[in-house]
Amino acid sequence: MKQFLLYIFPLTVASLLWSCADSDPNEPIGTLRPVGAEVGKEAPLFSLQQPDGKLVNLADLKGKVVYVDFWASWCAPCLALLPSLKDIWQDYKDQDFVILGVSRDYTKDAWSSFLSDEGIDWLNVYEAAPNKPAPVSVLYGVVGIPRSYLIDKEGVVVAVDLIGQNLRDSLDVYLAQ
Repeated sequence: MKQFLLYIFPLTVASLLWSCADSDPNEPIGTLRPVGAEVGKEAPLFSLQQPDGKLVNLADLKGKVVYVDFWASWCAPCLALLPSLKDIWQDYKDQDFVILGVSRDYTKDAWSSFLSDEGIDWLNVYEAAPNKPAPVSVLYGVVGIPRSYLIDKEGVVVAVDLIGQNLRDSLDVYLAQ
């Protein structure tokens, strides 16, 4: 056992030193850095398919205020937010505003059927099912849904998880710019 510890100890120390090599010398040890999209930073770009197979590129939406909504048809909290989101869409869709739903449904069929049944006509794209790797969700740091990001006309994340009146108030500000 002693030999094992004598062998493993230097490797552990080397590993710790290596992992700290890229840290900011002014940050306290143990500082947690956010993973994913951050308020005040440029929104990570991605492309995913709509139900008709066409690609939607977030980069193509620059110049519009974009509400990126990670959701799924099986997600009860997502469904609870749907009526409010439908009302907001009706009130703002004729402005420089886009809702971009990113579905985490188990199948493309369930997703496209839900969109049709609910009459959802804003942009929607499909990502992998929740039990599979999902690059865009990882890119944004999404660990649970619903999760949303408001992106201004310049492509910067300005808020996270806005709903209802808070979303409306923010839209009024960012659409006026």
